[in-house]
Amino acid sequence: MPEGKMAGQPLKLAGFKRQFVCGSLGDGVMVACLSIGRGNAKTALSAGLALGALKGVWDDQPKREILFAARNRDQAKTAFQFLVGFIEGLPEDEQEQFLIRRGSKLEVEYSGNGGGLARCIAADGKSTCILGVDPGGSRSMSAAALYWPETGCLEALGTFPSNPGLADRGAADSVSGRYVEMAERGELITMGDATVPPGPWLAEIVRQLDGAEVACVVGDRFRHAEFVEAMEKAGLSRVPFIWRGFGWKDGSEDVERFRRALFDGEVKVSPSLLLRSAFSDAIVLHDPANNAKLAKARSLGRIDAAAATLLAVAQGQRMKAAPTRKARVAWA
Repeated sequence: MPEGKMAGQPLKLAGFKRQFVCGSLGDGVMVACLSIGRGNAKTALSAGLALGALKGVWDDQPKREILFAARNRDQAKTAFQFLVGFIEGLPEDEQEQFLIRRGSKLEVEYSGNGGGLARCIAADGKSTCILGVDPGGSRSMSAAALYWPETGCLEALGTFPSNPGLADRGAADSVSGRYVEMAERGELITMGDATVPPGPWLAEIVRQLDGAEVACVVGDRFRHAEFVEAMEKAGLSRVPFIWRGFGWKDGSEDVERFRRALFDGEVKVSPSLLLRSAFSDAIVLHDPANNAKLAKARSLGRIDAAAATLLAVAQGQRMKAAPTRKARVAWA
């Protein structure tokens, strides 16, 4: 078991579960279904089956692809954690054959026995999300934050130009191999040469949404012209763009809405080195009127992911607080 009071002990299946597994893996069986109540370890059972299929225990065809589906994104992340937990319980030499990606896509790649890829996906892939963006220049990181107001789910992705490399950037920013580790975790990618091209970058963000509908894009008003062109290239020309500033006026409202959402438990995110690093380098400044805005704690800090998150979450809270229009009925 990967967690709980029985963590570290072998997982024992109930008799009916053994019967189901044996029957579903029998010759000629293409579809199998098990319906049981909540709290009966359906997720743990499914994670074990996904891991067995990924390793090719009962089907060793090369380049296997396993789809691990859940009802919503939160459940998909729970299922992913079970899968990762089972992997972490394997011998170290076996663990080295797995590559775990915890970014906007929850994936586990296996290099042994012909190779395979397991993906945890949500059935609500068409749900509406808010895209917060903070594009950077040649030395800056471009960051995007994806926020689902209904569930509180938050994901973030950072992007650097390819030149210089991530290791050299990490050394220059005094963070050692942090950027390389982010890339290995699937939280940071590289694109372009000296700069990140806005159009292809935004198109890549949309691709990683896996079909989720974008309610709006929120970004810095000073990049207006650049983003209009980028959104057209990314197929988002009909999506509203909400222009916000990072100064005292807009910044103060966004900081306060983000704080409230955080304290009210309306922001849920899987462990993210990208976000942890960004928020550790961020501070909040106050003017004499107690207005607030986001700023860097150190000159070499990269707070782009924090800024994008602030924009996305604050806009999500505004949308949730907006009054719902009721239909008007007229009698003839």
